Amino acid sequence: VRRCADRAMERMHHFLDRVELLVGDVTDQTSLERVIGLTEPDEIYNFAGMTFVPDSWLHPEAVLRTNGLGPVYLLETMRIYAPKARLYQASSSEMFGNTGLEALRQHEGSPMVPVSPYGCAKLYAHRMVGAYRLQYGLHASCGIAFNHESPRRGMQFVTRKITRALARMTLKSEERLVL
Repeated sequence: VRRCADRAMERMHHFLDRVELLVGDVTDQTSLERVIGLTEPDEIYNFAGMTFVPDSWLHPEAVLRTNGLGPVYLLETMRIYAPKARLYQASSSEMFGNTGLEALRQHEGSPMVPVSPYGCAKLYAHRMVGAYRLQYGLHASCGIAFNHESPRRGMQFVTRKITRALARMTLKSEERLVL
């Protein structure tokens, strides 16, 4: 977890008693070396990143560091400290941009023309995973996620705004949904 992950912890309360959390930061290779060296993982799942696409225009450098370079720091740390581990990197449909293809027809070979700093950073990470796999023989894979939801999703996402407003409307504490 990040040093400043207090808000995210609210959404993880139901399983915190079953895991040990270690402080790390994907933008700080030294902290990754410490965590991976300490835990010697068999599997690594990278879901770290800034995920609210509109904010990527407000903080493009931070998105590049976290979503683009962070996975490279993780790959490099894995290569040195856990070369037998398996890595899953969360990629995003935002890498495709506005290709005109329906999501149902997109695949790994579809044109990738991202239109936001978020999509560009995710595409960079996606390509670097492939490059590290070829160059170093790492077991590193990407999964391209399209629309994905969870009850633990942050309130800034539209589906959470909708479901929360509908619940309030049902309880008569809100009359309409405003987006």
